[in-house]
Amino acid sequence: MLLLIGPLGLQLLLLGVVLDRRVRYFVLPVVLFILLYSKLPHKELRFIISSVPMFNLSAAVAASRMYSKEESIPLKEYKQRNFTYLVSEHSSVDGYECLFSVNGFSRILLQHGFPPVALVKKPKVYVHGDGKVMDIKWRGCS
Repeated sequence: MLLLIGPLGLQLLLLGVVLDRRVRYFVLPVVLFILLYSKLPHKELRFIISSVPMFNLSAAVAASRMYSKEESIPLKEYKQRNFTYLVSEHSSVDGYECLFSVNGFSRILLQHGFPPVALVKKPKVYVHGDGKVMDIKWRGCS
C-alpha cells in the first residue's frame, strides 16, 4: 500500500502527521484499518485504495506548511531579487509584464436545465516575466 504513495509522498505523509496534530485523528484510523485488514487471508486492493486520500491530506498539510514558510517575500521585493519569471496569484506585479494566465475553478453555479451544475472559471495563476530580459513574444494576459 505504501508503494502506491511513492517515496516523497510517504515522507510528506509522516511530516504532516508530525507537524499538525489534527491530521493524526484522520490518519490514525486509516492506518489501523490497513493494519487490521492486512491480517485477513483474502485481501482485496479495492478496499484499501479508498484510504489513499487521507494520506494525501496529510501530505498536503506538510507541503502547505513548507510552502507557507517561503511565502514571506513581500510583493514589492520581487523586483529586487532579479527573478526572470514569476508564477503568482497576483494579476499585476510592479516591474513585470503579465505573459499569460491559467484558468482555474472559482465557484460552482447552480442553474436550471442541463447541466444543473456549471463550474465557473477565472484566471487563477499568472505568469509574469521581466520586461528587460524577455525576448519571446507571449500572447499576454486576457
